[in-house]
Amino acid sequence: MLMNIYIDTDIFNGYIDNTIVKIHKNLSNFLLADGPKKAIFHAPFPRHKDFDHLAQVFNTVYDVSEQIILLVSELHDVTVNFIEKHDKTKIVYFLNGDLNFKISQAQVYHWDNWFETTAGFYKRNQHLLDKLNPYQPKPYYFDILLGQERPHRNYIFDYINENKLNDRMIMTYMTTLHQRLQDRDNLEWIWESEGVEIPEWSIRHTITKVKYYDQLISLSQIVPISIYNQTAYSLVAETWGNDNRFTFNTEKIVKPILAERLFLVASNQYYLRNLRRLGFKTFDGIVDESYDLESDHTIRCELVCQQIEYLLAQPQEKILEQIRPIAEHNKNMMLTTSWHDTFARDFKEVILR
Repeated sequence: MLMNIYIDTDIFNGYIDNTIVKIHKNLSNFLLADGPKKAIFHAPFPRHKDFDHLAQVFNTVYDVSEQIILLVSELHDVTVNFIEKHDKTKIVYFLNGDLNFKISQAQVYHWDNWFETTAGFYKRNQHLLDKLNPYQPKPYYFDILLGQERPHRNYIFDYINENKLNDRMIMTYMTTLHQRLQDRDNLEWIWESEGVEIPEWSIRHTITKVKYYDQLISLSQIVPISIYNQTAYSLVAETWGNDNRFTFNTEKIVKPILAERLFLVASNQYYLRNLRRLGFKTFDGIVDESYDLESDHTIRCELVCQQIEYLLAQPQEKILEQIRPIAEHNKNMMLTTSWHDTFARDFKEVILR
């Protein structure tokens, strides 16, 4: 008898031979179907009203399903709240990141979606990375591209300003909301100097796709070559910085890895530890990465800023030579790992189990 599979997402397409499963996109038909059942959902973007609806649907299909699978491409605080409330034996989570607490009944797999899509673009366009000069000293020490306002980014921004470090780095921060990127000045947003077609229609979010050398890519995924060739190191202010239950891997960390750069990360606790568990190397011994173990997010940000100041006091030539084997390893791993195939293998195994 065919396995009945309900899906609310097109992500499922192409993964399983339709001759061995019966696909349902209508929930009522799925519930009435004869035979074994599994349900697949794609987590809605955080703070969307559909999270409440998703909980209702989970409860509706749980008793009649052998398994419920939730694909999570955006791992946020409200998503983790949902996972904590739905830690049940029949549920499988594919997460774009890591949980820092133990799930007792549900199963958890990786789905490194931002790694897959960002690295995939540069696998096809490696010539763009050849424009970088990662091991040459630069006029500025750091790029600190903070994005939109969040508490941990406020701390970094205030620290740099209060200690008058601005002239030694390139820093941007969008402290105002609902403004077009086209209307922001260079203190808030800097466009990549070559290759980007800036549209006339309003862009307010960097996740928006634009044409870059005639190919579609999210603005946030474009390696900022012009900025990287002026700065020696990167401060990555990840999406989250004050919820230690999880870490969320985004394109923000992919870009300095592809560019062979030393990075400091302002994020939730254990971000670097979880990155190393994937096989990447970080820079402990060159800088003090004990900030990654600090549970208080304010102290953690302070420790990160102390490492910024430490690097400002070191000759770039020395640091750039020290980081080379680590940075080369990270770039190679990002480009050669088949992030898609790893997910596809686990996903198929769960479906066909």
